[in-house]
Amino acid sequence: MLAFLFARPRATLLFGLLLASLCWAGALRHLAFTTDRTRLLDPQNPVQRDWERYRASFGQNADFLVFLRSASQTASQGAADLLQQRLQASPRFTSVFCRLDAPELSRHGLYFLKLTDLQELLEWLRSAGPWLDILAQHSGAGGLMKELSSFPSASAMADRIRPVLPLLTATMKGMAESLESGGRSKYVSAFRAKQADVPMLAGHELQIGQTRFYNMLADGKTLLLVARAKKSGGDFKDDLHNLRELRDAVYVVRRSFPEVYLLVSGEPAVNTEEMETARREMIRTAFYALAGVAGIMILGFGQLRRPLCAVAALFLGLSWTLGFATLAVGELNLLTVNFAAILTGLGMTFGIQILAHYQVCRQQGSTAMESVLLGRAETRHQAVGAVATSVAFLSLVFTSFQAAVQLGWISGIGVLLCYASMVSMLPCLLILVEGDSPDQSARPLARLLIPIERIARRKHFPVAVACLVFSVVSLFWITRVPFDFNLLNLQSPTSEAVRVESFLRKSGYSSLFASSMAPSPAVGRKLTRQLQALPSVQRVESVLSLEPNSMAAKRPLVTELVRLAKTLRVPVEPERLDGQQLLAVYQTYLGMRERLLDAARQLAEYPEGKAMPGLVARMEAALNPNNPGPLTAGLEAFQQSALADLRTQLAFLKQQKPDPPDILALLPPELRVRALAPDGTVTLRIFAKEDIWEHQPLEQFVAELRKVDPHITGSPVLILTYLKELQAAYNDSARNALIAITVLLLVYYRSLPMAGLALLPKLVGVCWMLAVLAWTGQSFNPANFLALPLTLGIGLIFGIEALRACRHPERLLLSQQSAGFALSLSALTTMAGFSVLITADHRGISSFGVVMTVGVGMNLLAAVVMLPSVVTCYRSGRYRATLFKSGLSHQSPEQLDARDLAVRDANDQAAYDAQDRAELEKRQASERD
Repeated sequence: MLAFLFARPRATLLFGLLLASLCWAGALRHLAFTTDRTRLLDPQNPVQRDWERYRASFGQNADFLVFLRSASQTASQGAADLLQQRLQASPRFTSVFCRLDAPELSRHGLYFLKLTDLQELLEWLRSAGPWLDILAQHSGAGGLMKELSSFPSASAMADRIRPVLPLLTATMKGMAESLESGGRSKYVSAFRAKQADVPMLAGHELQIGQTRFYNMLADGKTLLLVARAKKSGGDFKDDLHNLRELRDAVYVVRRSFPEVYLLVSGEPAVNTEEMETARREMIRTAFYALAGVAGIMILGFGQLRRPLCAVAALFLGLSWTLGFATLAVGELNLLTVNFAAILTGLGMTFGIQILAHYQVCRQQGSTAMESVLLGRAETRHQAVGAVATSVAFLSLVFTSFQAAVQLGWISGIGVLLCYASMVSMLPCLLILVEGDSPDQSARPLARLLIPIERIARRKHFPVAVACLVFSVVSLFWITRVPFDFNLLNLQSPTSEAVRVESFLRKSGYSSLFASSMAPSPAVGRKLTRQLQALPSVQRVESVLSLEPNSMAAKRPLVTELVRLAKTLRVPVEPERLDGQQLLAVYQTYLGMRERLLDAARQLAEYPEGKAMPGLVARMEAALNPNNPGPLTAGLEAFQQSALADLRTQLAFLKQQKPDPPDILALLPPELRVRALAPDGTVTLRIFAKEDIWEHQPLEQFVAELRKVDPHITGSPVLILTYLKELQAAYNDSARNALIAITVLLLVYYRSLPMAGLALLPKLVGVCWMLAVLAWTGQSFNPANFLALPLTLGIGLIFGIEALRACRHPERLLLSQQSAGFALSLSALTTMAGFSVLITADHRGISSFGVVMTVGVGMNLLAAVVMLPSVVTCYRSGRYRATLFKSGLSHQSPEQLDARDLAVRDANDQAAYDAQDRAELEKRQASERD
């Protein structure tokens, strides 16, 4: 088959290019990137089914979140209003929510106050009736002065003032400030704000008559805006456009409100940012990997043309893999997006083996066609390594973790496609590029390795003992590599997600919360009480949390307040003061001044009463009858604002309804779609006390929640399941890969000792890798734990090639023969392919590069240093007879070393290639005939 392809190199290459073009066209049109983490799980997983039921009830799209914070709450509210306007005008967003405009809800506002505040308000209304009657008959401060002056004694005045003392002192303070500033001071209501008696608004203050409520976090300083994209279902392209438009809107708001600090977060934003980083890193690392591999090969082979031919063949193999991924999977996720960087070093291994043997044949005088035909035997040996590596990847297919299954298919088949490209496309490229031109090759890298390996071979026994001791020591460290479950530690420290989470922790909030579905409000209230009682739960939020506390106990008070408020008279509009009226007010004040001060002294037991003498002094200092202009302006400005405020408060009380509010019926659409399903199902959001990004608090939190609701869902449940499935998948795949590789080696060698020797460098290399990771303080995580099963297949070719070279006495020194040279160069290029991942900003991808680079390096050391030393010791030891039966040479190490120093490369390959050369001559003779 290969001879048929090599005889038609142009047609073969044209077919390969056409196939690659079709793969690229299909990928650009149909291959998608997904940002939905839930697709990493098996659709039949119970956790996944619970999550799908939740999304079916409350929408497929998660919310984008924008956090706004500044020293001025007014500035934060203005920025939120502007951002809401821009997003509502955008065709990409819907259900934008940052505030609750609820005039109907405000008609039940008394129920949102505490019982003590309601009792205080009722007492005030009963005492304020006469004062309101005065204001209704005589407008402004003049009427109040006349009423106060009518009391015959200070005691009577004190008794009349006592019920309204807080309001009076606040009014006097505001009046003094207005008189001092000539009416330019900002009016502050004398009616103090009340603490909200609502679970969701705990710690927040409510103004009487307030109808607009901003979506504030528990700290009372951070405002939250939520926006839902119209088109999004985890598709990266849509999510990326949505995120960019949101950030553009945030940029405009920042320019208008520079004092407001805005942060963008939310599940779609975090996932999109992470996928955007991963995709960018994929393109960059794939390019750098190809460049690094090409550079090492150019140095290793001492020329430019042949390495570039191998790079071109590898590109075709990667293109075919891209087409397969489009057909078989259809989308790439955070794990599969880096398949190109993974396959770059692995695929080039096959090309290096072909080029090494091709170069030896060319140095012996063969033409390009003759050299590639003579190399067909090499492809059979490489096939074992390709299948073994593919098996390591394909072992992931038999796990229950969907992302691992997809990675197994793409990478497992990708290895075989890269191998197929190298054994078919690379020889055709070499035939077309070189033809019958004379060979001009060199192997500078091989010359550097010869003295190093020669020293190691002469000291084979100490080297074998050192490797054994190192392996024994490593056994005590292989279990000391910790596993970091924190997904935030995978991302760049400067990423928006990490900064937002740090910000939220300081605000007493978290982006991680569990979700529970209650079929009715009654069940929801019961679930809330049960969940809130759990030790790991900080709070439970839902629209039911907007229901005021103790509504049954408040109802009699509210009913009485509503009845009493309807009897109150509303103050009339104040008249403008002229000079004579102002003088009359002043004279009235002077007549009652002493009684007012005596009344204040009698009220000194109250904090407000203590402040009255000082307020009287401030007002007197501002009252200057000789300068009536500022005095008139200050008094008019204050009484107009104060009476308008009083009318607003009374209007609010008069419009109140005695019945408790039906919160669910009064929800606006933006809030209803997120909190209430069409069938009446209510969602509950459960927040943890501890940092559930860490594994132990996460496990405890989910375990406790499941005792109350077995179908609990949300990000914590998904993340915990994701991590457990991932860990189980990699453990299972490592076991499956080891079993499959062992069976493969037994079939290939048909000898247990030989299979064991070929597998030995792999097992020892993994042991060394784990020890090095433990010594250097590295840890496994959900991204780099994939390296554990992969290292069992990657680099197995090293042991196979090293053992094949050691079976022949004339080939003991690996660096002097094509197989050994190719082995070392393959390891270097594979390490180069993985090492570029270390430079990634994404810490998960970077750590994967570290683990794979260390793993390949340790496999190489075990294959080229330990295995030859062990084989040499075996030859001279007590196990010689057993190894004779396996086909290993029985010459002494001294004889082998002397022969190795005297044999040239050409003689090394002559016996090995004799059969292929005879086949070539026979074929040429048949063609001449």
